[in-house]
Formats: sequence, structure tokens, C-alpha cells
Amino acid sequence: MNFRVPIYVFQHKNGYTARPLFFGGPERTDGNLNRLLTKLTRELVEHLEALGRKERHDELAAWAFCPAVTAHRTTVDVELRRRVARTKYLVLAFDHLGRRLAFTPAVPELWFEVPRGEPLEDRAQAVYTEHWRGVERDADVDEEVRPELGSLSGKAWVQVLDLSASVPAVVPKKPPANFLSLGGGETGDGATELRRVGRCLDWLYPDELDRAVLRDREVNELHRLLELGDRRPVLLCGPRLVGKSAIVHECVYRRVAERKANQRQWFNTWLVSPQRLISGMSYVGQWEGRLLAILKHAKKRDHVLYFDDLLGLFLAGVTSQSSLSAAVVLKPYLERRDVRVLAEITPESLRVLQERDRGLSDLFHIIPVRQPTDADTLRVLVDQQRRLEGKHACVFGLDVLPAVIDQQRRYDRTAAFPGKAAAVLTRLAVRATTNPDERAAEVGSSATRPADGYEFPPRPEITRDDVLNDFAARSGLSLAFLDPKQRLDRDAVRDKLQEQVIGQPDAVDALADVVSVAKARLNDPDRPLAAFLFLGPTGVGKTECAKAIARTLFGDSDRLLRFDLNEYNQPGAAARLVGTFQQPEGLLTSAIRRQPFAVVLLDEIEKADPEVFDLLLQLLGEGRLTDSLGRTADFTSALVLMTSNLGVRDAEGNLGFVTEADRSFAYTRAAEKFFRPEFFNRLDRVIPFRKLSREEMARIARRLVGEVLAREGFSQRKCVLNVAPDALDRVIQAGYDPALGARAMKRAVEHELTQPAASRLAALAVNDLTIVTVRAAAGTLAVDVQAPEWAAKLPLDERAARPLRDRLSAAWDALDKVDAVLDAIRPGTVLTAGRVTRDHERYFALKELADAIAGTLDAYEARLEARRNSYLEASQPESTGRRARYRAIKINRYSLSSGRGEGWHERDQPLRSVMSSEDMQGALRELFEGSEPLPDDQDVFDLENRLALLNLMVSAPVDERPVYLLIRGFPEGEACPGAAALHGWYLRVWAHGLGLELENVPIASEQRGTLALRLKGLHARALAQAEAGTHLFLPKHGGPVPVRVDVLDGWLGAVPDPFAFGPILRVYADGQPVADLRTGLVSPLPSRAEFADVFRTFTLAALPRATK
Repeated sequence: MNFRVPIYVFQHKNGYTARPLFFGGPERTDGNLNRLLTKLTRELVEHLEALGRKERHDELAAWAFCPAVTAHRTTVDVELRRRVARTKYLVLAFDHLGRRLAFTPAVPELWFEVPRGEPLEDRAQAVYTEHWRGVERDADVDEEVRPELGSLSGKAWVQVLDLSASVPAVVPKKPPANFLSLGGGETGDGATELRRVGRCLDWLYPDELDRAVLRDREVNELHRLLELGDRRPVLLCGPRLVGKSAIVHECVYRRVAERKANQRQWFNTWLVSPQRLISGMSYVGQWEGRLLAILKHAKKRDHVLYFDDLLGLFLAGVTSQSSLSAAVVLKPYLERRDVRVLAEITPESLRVLQERDRGLSDLFHIIPVRQPTDADTLRVLVDQQRRLEGKHACVFGLDVLPAVIDQQRRYDRTAAFPGKAAAVLTRLAVRATTNPDERAAEVGSSATRPADGYEFPPRPEITRDDVLNDFAARSGLSLAFLDPKQRLDRDAVRDKLQEQVIGQPDAVDALADVVSVAKARLNDPDRPLAAFLFLGPTGVGKTECAKAIARTLFGDSDRLLRFDLNEYNQPGAAARLVGTFQQPEGLLTSAIRRQPFAVVLLDEIEKADPEVFDLLLQLLGEGRLTDSLGRTADFTSALVLMTSNLGVRDAEGNLGFVTEADRSFAYTRAAEKFFRPEFFNRLDRVIPFRKLSREEMARIARRLVGEVLAREGFSQRKCVLNVAPDALDRVIQAGYDPALGARAMKRAVEHELTQPAASRLAALAVNDLTIVTVRAAAGTLAVDVQAPEWAAKLPLDERAARPLRDRLSAAWDALDKVDAVLDAIRPGTVLTAGRVTRDHERYFALKELADAIAGTLDAYEARLEARRNSYLEASQPESTGRRARYRAIKINRYSLSSGRGEGWHERDQPLRSVMSSEDMQGALRELFEGSEPLPDDQDVFDLENRLALLNLMVSAPVDERPVYLLIRGFPEGEACPGAAALHGWYLRVWAHGLGLELENVPIASEQRGTLALRLKGLHARALAQAEAGTHLFLPKHGGPVPVRVDVLDGWLGAVPDPFAFGPILRVYADGQPVADLRTGLVSPLPSRAEFADVFRTFTLAALPRATK
């Protein structure tokens, strides 16, 4: 049944909106007008067909109303109580039953009659003014009536859509419900089922159809064959992504553009997926009924059924109880040529089809689709770029297309041009327009402002770097490897591999050579990057070598595809790797199709079935494998590594002294005897692995301990595992076994370290910082677990609350006491030239400091007096108004009544909550961003700190012995960046303004991570004690790192109690300020000059106050 449905279309800032003129819906909004009308047409047809399936067609008949409508764009000034609202309406008028009626879609509920001879504009002005005044009268007093909300902001018009819907003349009654219908999935009519499983390409016209460029010969041939009356099936045969689907889309585009609108329900092209034919079909005969209904409907409507997976028809419907497939059901229709069928296939899949059912394949008329020439490919891709720039509002750089072509030609051999390059261009365009904020940040302020004042946002530009970054993200390859303009140093690659692979220099050199050759593009493009055979005993690093090259080359050890070939030693094992027709997803081929950039590890290759070796001959020789469905898996971007234990028994069985050269010769000779010559000759290198020495095993043990530290159980618990060097030596002694290699060492680490630590950690809270220290004891390992306390908060706010005059008075009193002490310790001997004693030096130095503080007090009080005189109304100034030099973290107070007495208050430590956060860096950043100026007068705060230092220097007993500050990083025996940074800050900051002499103390090489300072001064010990405790460093990657600071009276080289940890004094986060827990102060970034003053204040503020 044909319908003419008028629709109302209007433009707005988000695009276009369209809906039926005389009905409320369906309504569609889209930025593209053609796409909007296509989707709305589809929805209207579905809606009309749904109404046609009802028992009564009253609602359907209403859609036949389509009068001749005239549109008038009218401005209406609505006079309200307080203002005049100017609105623009599209008023639509039509004649019906001898009357002229009018309305506007902006106020669809209001229709009015236009008397003959009266202008429409005047009538509309009167009707809508009366309407909105009535709305205003009925509205609440505070409610504002806004007629202009429905005013037009852009173009608006009415157009008529010619639709054709399938409406049955008689609606069949539904059968009574029975138990078989409980599962649902009942089969409907052919049109409904086709719409469920298929997609009509005609309805995608014009914007959602791809266009084929330089394919006129294939498009015309396809169009001619589909127009023939014999309904012969047509098959497009060509490589993957060569453009077969684009040819079909172009043919549909041309046909829809030429035909009349009332033919929309006839001769359509429906894309049907074989697997969707059986989706939802759970009972016997259901999917067959669906397919037969679709075929009957397609025959009646002369539709074209387009299958993009022809071989999938042989798998659709096959079960363990039935071999009937969709291809078997479809074949008689093709033989009788009852329906039009169009399909596409690759040449490899066509050979499989011919082997599977030669009779079915011979029914098709084959149109070959060949890959275009390089010149034609470039023209096609330039046209694709132009279309993408218009569709996505982006700009492609001039060097983008050459980079894409070069990249795809080198790395993607399973697909053809131009499709594989067009897919990359499309992905880049979509990504550029879906991340406008990132692009805007890159462009910055480069947006231009024309002379008319309107600012146009810059169109995102796609560059060659975007091409490389996109491919690097998908492949895992580094930009240094992908970009020919960048250098990739072989020595750097070798060093990176050598950090991961210990004791195997030959293997490391071979892998570094592979990367260098591939970077220079000198590798054979028709073979894998390399094919290596690793020979040697167990536990020497063969598998670790494969993981190391996966991490180095592809950025992740997950790129390692490992196959244990002792599981493929039975006949038929090769089919598991490449798949069968019934189970086409082979383990090896499907894995490499999902991730072609990988390291393929074939472990214990000698145990594989002979059929597997035959399969590997093709893989190693041609760099590709074809599965049972004709799909190609490309191995030219993969590195193939094989391991074997061949020759180990012969190498160890010789009597007497056996050199490494003898062992290597035995390994290689055994491999030559075992493998067939044609297989052995396809190997690039055979690399013998040697046994590991004790020193190399010690290095492996240290790395294994590092891996234990990085485990989730330690990082989530904010736990630090510290293994002392003597404990590590014991683990090495327990795990060293030349015959078993690194695997025995790994078991020793798990048994000696991980299990004892786990038993202690299980009983601790997750969010508290925990330090687990392991040391060697008598015949065993001693494990100690500590949770350091957090330093108590100093009452800085209580000090700031005191009146300023009282604090200054207290400072003068404290200074008078200092002067009294200085008078008492003044040397009695007469000072003569050349005879200055240590007592004289001490006295004059302290006296100079006291006089400086007195001068500061006088100057401060003078500023206060001057400020008081300038503001006569202020009786007591509270501050001098100087700029804040210190910032503090906000402190939250809470009240606890249970167990501490009613009204008891405790200062919460905000930094403690950082440890319970998953993102400690982010939690610290939030605290720092919310910091406020210290609630204190900055000058008075500094003055009191200087007085505390002076009082400490005066009251300290005379002692010339030095004090040692021991700074220990964790884990012990390893270099600690946090300890080195803290050591450097002490040397730089404490050297001035504290009256100390500092000197670095050399540490023995075996005590890596431990640093020491020698402090000399009367108050050195008291000042150093203020820093004794735990300093917590939070790196950007990994868990917290505690740095322990101890004070020693004499140089012992070690602390008396190795398990004692003081309270946490400060938190140091990479790239962020330093937070002091006692004062709550936040320092500037350590790279800034003012950091030294604040860092020095951290210590001074913790000293005992001289003022009371």
C-alpha cells in the first residue's frame, strides 16, 4: 500500500528535526538532512506496517490524510501584560471540506479557520495573541509565559514522503497459546523476518552508502547482471578490502537515484548475515521456517539477498544432531533461480567453496575484483580523503596519505588496497572529531576571528604524527621503530634486553640484531621477522628471553603467544592450530589474526606431532598460514621462537672437564640429527643457552625479589618489603642449583620470603602503611612487621589565636632570659689579638644572633606602630598585612565521646587518608590544591622559630663531639632515589642559617642506599633529633618508599635496633610539594628557590618553644 505522508522539517543549532505533520511521531533529529530523511522514512514504514498488522485499520487510514498545504512564514507580536513577545511561526494552511484551515507546528493543538478575504497574517496575529493571553491568565503569578520558545531560529518547510508499506488485506488471527510458544522466537511473515536479520541498503541512500571510485566496469557489469530477468546469482571475488562492498554500495546508489519513489518496496538489496539467520531460533525447524519465509518474500518482491559471508551459510544451522545448513536450503532456490542472490568472497575462500560444494559454486556468475594499480589507488584514496574532510570537518596533512600507504604496504599483507588504507584514514578522521577538547588544546589560540566578529573554531588537522601514534597504539611498536626519521640505537636495545635476560649474551645479541634489521627494513618481507631455536637445559632463561623481546619490541609481555607443543603430540594436532571447517577458529591462526604483532613461542618443539612440523614449514618459509575457511594469518610481523632440550643429556653425560663450547656443539648436533633438513634450513639461528653462574643467579634472585615487591598484595596494602642483604644471601644459598637454574631460585624466593611475609600480612589492616623487614637469624629468617605511627600535629593554630601584643611581649621575655644566660657564660679572660678561644667564638656568635633578633623585634613593633597610626580607628592591629609565605593543609576536627571523655577533640591528620586512596598522587594533589595560607602572622612565626633555635643553642651543653645523621633507603642494599634526595636537601638547606657544620660521610659500597652526614655544633644533636623518624616518599609508579633517619652519637655504620621505625614526619611525592605532618605546612616545589626556607622551617617549628 502506497502512502503520501507530509512531514515538517525545521533547522536548529544541532542540525535538523523532522516529524509527521499531522501526528506526534515518530520524530528524528540529525546533523545531516539526507540521513535524517532516510532514517525517518524507515521508521515511518515500520510504523505503518505495524498499524497494518492490527485487526482494525482505523489508525492506519488516518495516515492517508495528505491535503495540499501552503506554508507562510509569519511574524507575530504577542502583547502580554509586561512585555511584547515577537515570535516567528511557519503557519500552514490547507482547504478541507470547503473551509480554509491553518495551524503552526509550534502550537500543534491550536487550529483556526481563515475566512475568505482575510489575510492569513492578520488572522494569525489575532488568534495567537488571544491564545497566549489565555495561557498567561491561567498561569501562576510567578510563572513567566514564553511564546518565543517555539519561534523559528532557522529554515523550516513541509515536504511529502512517498512511502510503500506491506499491509496484509486480511490479518490472520493468532493461534492459541501452547507450551511450544513459551520459548518465544516464533517465525513471522517474510517481510518481518527479513527486517529482523537483514539490513536494507536502499534505505541507506544517499549518505550511508559507500562510493566506489574507478570501478565503473565492475559496477556496470553488476548492474547489468542484476537487471537480467533470469535472476542468476552473482559472486564478487577479490582480496579482502579490495572494494567488493563498495562496488555493491555504488550499484545500489545509482539504482536508487534513478528509480521512482513508489518502487521502494520492490527490488531492494538486503544485506543478510548467515549467523543472524539462526539467531533466536532454539526449536527444531524454526530457522528453516524463517529462511523459507524470507526466500518466499524475496521472490515475491524481487529483492536481492546480499551475503557478505558465503561460506558462513555452510555453518549456519549445523548442530551435533543435524548437518542441515542454510546453504543446503538455499541451493534449490539458486538452481531454479527463484531469488536474486549476490555474494562476495576472497579467492582463498572460493577454493574452499569449490572443494566443499562444486555444484553450488558453479551456479554463480563470478565478477573478478582486482586490486587497482598504484596510481589508481592514490586517486581513490585522495577522493576518500576529500569525502572524509567534508563529512567530519577535519583536514588531512599533505604527508598523511604517503605515510598511511607506506605503513599499510609494509605491515598489513592480509588485505588489499585501497580498503586497508581507507580504513586507517576513516579511523583517523573519526578520532580527530571525537576528541575536540584534545585537538583544541593542541591548536591553542590559533583560532581566527574574521572581520565580521564571528569566531570560527579551527578544524582539527590530522598529521603524519597522528598516523604513527595510531599505529603504535594498535601494534605496540615504539615510535622509534616505526618512524624512519628517528634513530633506534642497537646498543640501547641490547642494554634493555640485557637488564631482563641475565647470563645469555649470545641470545641478547641475536635479538638486538633482529630489531636493528627490522628497523632498517632489511628483513625478508615474505618471512617472519626471525625464526630462532633456543637450545639448553631448563631454567636458563629461554622463556624469559621471549618475554623480554616481547616487552622490548611490542611494549608488553602479553604480546607473547605461547604454545606448549607437548600438548600437540597426537595425530590431528595440526588441525587444532589452524582449525577445521566445523571449528574454523584455530588456536594459532586466530591468535595471530587478533594480534599480528607478537612473539610466537613454540615451547618444547621436539615433542610436536610430525604434521605440526609440516605446518611450520609453510609458516617459516612463507610467513603465512591459511585456515580451513581460506582466511590468511600473516606472520611477517611476528617473531617466531622455538625452545628445546635436545642435546642436554649428551652434553652433561661426557666425563671430565666440559667447556661451554662443548655443550653448545652438543646441543646443535642433536638438533641437526632430530629435525628434517628442510625444517632446520628454515631456522635463522640456533642459539645454545649456557648454565648460569652463582653471581648471575644472585642477580636473578634480586630481580625476583623486586617482582615480589611489585605484586598487588603489597602495593594495595601500601606495604614495603625490605629484605636485608644477609637475608638475600640466605635465599640465594637455598635456591642455587646449577641443574635446575632460575626455577629453583624462584621456588626459594616464594618459600623463604613470600610465604612468611604473607602469613604476617594477612592479619594487618589494608590501608595502613606497613613495613615488613626480613633479616637472617640463627638458621632461619626473622620477619618483623611494623606500622609506623603518624607524627602528632603541633598546635600552631592555638599559638596564632593568642593576641599579637602578648606574643611579642613573650618574645621579649624569652630574649631577656637568653641575654641573662649569655651574661652568665661570658668569658672572664680579656680578649687579646691572636688569642681568641672557643668560648669567645661561641659567646660572640650567640650574642650576634640575639642582637639580630632584638633588631627584628624593634623593626616589627615599629611597623605595627606605623600601621596603627595610619588607621586611627584600629585600637589593636592584629597583623602587618605582609604576603603569606607559608601554606598549610586544611585540618578537620572531630569529636569523640567514647573512651576519651565528653567533649574531647582530636586533630585529624589529613595525610593519613592518602594511604587509603588508590591514587595516592591524586589524593595528595587535592589536599595541596585546597591548602590555605597559614593562620598566623608570618613574621611572628619566623621570629618565634629563630628564638627557639637560639634558646636551643644557648642551653646546649658544651660538647665538641660530632653527631651522625644516618639516612637509609629501602629496600636495603639497593640505590634509593628518595634517600639521595633527602641527603642532598640536608646538605643544601642546613648549611646556612642553623649554625651547623655539615660534612658528607663516605659509605662502603656494600651498603648501597645508605647515606650519612656528620654534624658539628653545640645544638647538633637536638636539631638532628627533630629529623629522626620516617620520611615517606611516594613515587609516581609503585608503592610508598620509607626513608629512615637515625641519629648516632658515634659512627657505627649501623643502627642499634634494625627493626625500629620512628613516626612518619613528612610525605614527599614526585613532582609535588613536600608536606610536613607536624606543622601541616606545604612547601613549594623542591625546584623553586624558596623551598630551602620552608624546608628549614619544618625543622625549626618542631623545636621546643622559647616563648610561653
